[in-house]
Formats: sequence, structure tokens, C-alpha cells
Amino acid sequence: VIVSKYRSVLVLVACAILLFLWFAIERTDFGMRLRASVDNPNMARAVGIDVGRVFTIAMTAGCALAAIG
Repeated sequence: VIVSKYRSVLVLVACAILLFLWFAIERTDFGMRLRASVDNPNMARAVGIDVGRVFTIAMTAGCALAAIG
């Protein structure tokens, strides 16, 4: 099996992005707010999370990932 350097780099970059996203969603304060906002937006608002801002940031991150793709 012959794998080009370009494809190897793409696989490494994809793995790095995957690990970054996992860390960002599972281990950061923003990830906690995002999960709470998705699960129960009304309760998230009740405890002071700006749900609209969280969703805007998540959408922006998704658009950035689409641009990378």
C-alpha cells in the first residue's frame, strides 16, 4: 500500500482537529455551556447562560470547520 505524504498530512490534521473538538466539548467551560444549552435551553437561560451567544459561537465554529473541509 502506497500512501502519499499529502494524504498522510490530511489524516494527521483531521486527527488533530478531532482531538481538539473532543477536548473543547468535553473538558472546557464553553463545552459545558454548549451541552447544557442543547439539552435544556430554558434551564440554561435560568442559570445565566446566554444560549443565543453559545449557539452563535458553535455555528461559527461549524462554519470554520466547513471552510477547512
